[in-house]
Amino acid sequence: MVIASSIPSRERGLLERAGLSWCDERDAVHVSWPGVLVHVECDKRERTPAAERPAGLGAVGIRAVQVLLGEPHDWTTTRLSAEARISIGQAHKALNLLEEHRLDEKPYGGTIG
Repeated sequence: MVIASSIPSRERGLLERAGLSWCDERDAVHVSWPGVLVHVECDKRERTPAAERPAGLGAVGIRAVQVLLGEPHDWTTTRLSAEARISIGQAHKALNLLEEHRLDEKPYGGTIG
């Protein structure tokens, strides 16, 4: 199950073709389970303009977090950028956002970035 604030239609299609379920904050959900398919989209809700929404990770940032969670060792911005195949700016943003929310501490001590 992929959960995000917003999943663009192109990415939705890729997830669906891969047999994955998804949902987002735009009142849309696609659940695929053997013998079951549920797909709901609602466009009636008023959307908050992007400029008024709080900054988040986005799809690229989520990929960075997945890489961080996959390998528990000391991360630098450069190493995260290379391993997650994202820009240095996106790696920096992901590490800063984790630090801002105090999610950068490892269970065994130290920090991620």
